[in-house]
Amino acid sequence: MKKNYLFLALIIISVALSCSKKSNDDPKSETGYTVMSNGRDPLIVAYSKGADSIDFFGNRDANGVPLIINTIVVRTNNDTTKVLIDDLGRPTNIFASNGIQFQFNWLEEQIAAVTVISKDGQQQINTVADFSKAPSGRLPVNTKNRRAGKRSSIQFIPHNNRLGNSTAGAKDASDVQVNLSACGLPTDGNVTVYLKSKSGNNLGYFPAYSTEKGKYIAQVPTNKAPSFNPAEACEKIAGVMGKACYVTKVPGLPLQLCAYLTIAVALTEVGAPFAPAVFEACASATTALALYCSTLGAGPAPGAPSIATVLCESSFLNREFKEEIYLYAGVTALPSDVYSPWQLVAGEGPFPILSLGLSSTTTIRSLTLSPASPATGEAYVAKADIYCLKTGATVTLSIIGTDEYTDSETTTITDAQKDGIFTLNVPGAETGIQDEVTLTITQPDGSTLTRTANLVFN
Repeated sequence: MKKNYLFLALIIISVALSCSKKSNDDPKSETGYTVMSNGRDPLIVAYSKGADSIDFFGNRDANGVPLIINTIVVRTNNDTTKVLIDDLGRPTNIFASNGIQFQFNWLEEQIAAVTVISKDGQQQINTVADFSKAPSGRLPVNTKNRRAGKRSSIQFIPHNNRLGNSTAGAKDASDVQVNLSACGLPTDGNVTVYLKSKSGNNLGYFPAYSTEKGKYIAQVPTNKAPSFNPAEACEKIAGVMGKACYVTKVPGLPLQLCAYLTIAVALTEVGAPFAPAVFEACASATTALALYCSTLGAGPAPGAPSIATVLCESSFLNREFKEEIYLYAGVTALPSDVYSPWQLVAGEGPFPILSLGLSSTTTIRSLTLSPASPATGEAYVAKADIYCLKTGATVTLSIIGTDEYTDSETTTITDAQKDGIFTLNVPGAETGIQDEVTLTITQPDGSTLTRTANLVFN
């Protein structure tokens, strides 16, 4: 029996911006903003007001001037949401504090294929959301079968697991290199470097960025950084910050996301505890999107100061670490995050290479369908990204369509297939046909892992 989950996520958040003049020598800014003036600091601007805080991370040029925002971390009501954005300011990944992960594949300016993955990585739902309008309800289902007699085909594509010069040091004394592996092989992940004082106080966290497979670099601000005067570049910083809010172009994103996911949950019949966790995470995600956009001056009240004016009136902070500090790294992982041991190091660097090893347990990284909303008669590809497969395990990809089309393909794992992508080419169907693709991994001991994904031919 199908369960209908009704969920309303409409959160209107307004953040008042003070326009009082503030000396740059004061520890806290009355505007709520602190502009980081160290030319090597990946944290561009920090915002804090009451129980809410927002950190904007990004890249700088050789002179320390910010170029782009790529990571935003929002903390509110003891809830932390991390948002990764692309060069256009569009969210690509959202990590909720309850472990739910959102992935966005933008098809058009207003349309995205959205995938939601459970904390344990064993369940997912996916939908195509047109944020220019509210969802009309359950999609019409067609049962006309144009695929009778056609077969799908499975293929294995191994990952390129060669890690360049993984033992080489970071390129700069203030860089922290983190090597990430899974099942003894270099892998990709969401890596962060953390600093603590010798007394255990948090000194900051620094998102790390991939330079090659399995190799990540995080910048730590030091006294060797280039000089940078934020007061002379307020407009530049404001321009970079303004691009971080895609909601100005797609105002329906924080308003309609949860509505689309509510329908997807009903269509895929997922139940507790995944469905309630999705709704909780979606509320956190939409709150984070609305909150950080409001701090960037999206839709300011008439007569309110511009974001450039506010930033120029804010405090500036040149972070440096001169004493010994504790250094460690962490990576987002399923079912729980993984951290490296703490190391006591000189605050000015150079820093040691940190290593993170994910579990050797067989894990489904992702199950994606491409295109996410195929046209009538258009074939699509199901891709299952898996690592740490055991020799002798079997991987099965199966399809069930509402047109009564069914197919299933199985491959047995050899020693050379422990890590890679399994693809299944599926023939096209009529508009309105819904396909459910199921990935099943059967281990040599008989235990199984499964994940499903759905699409509707548009």
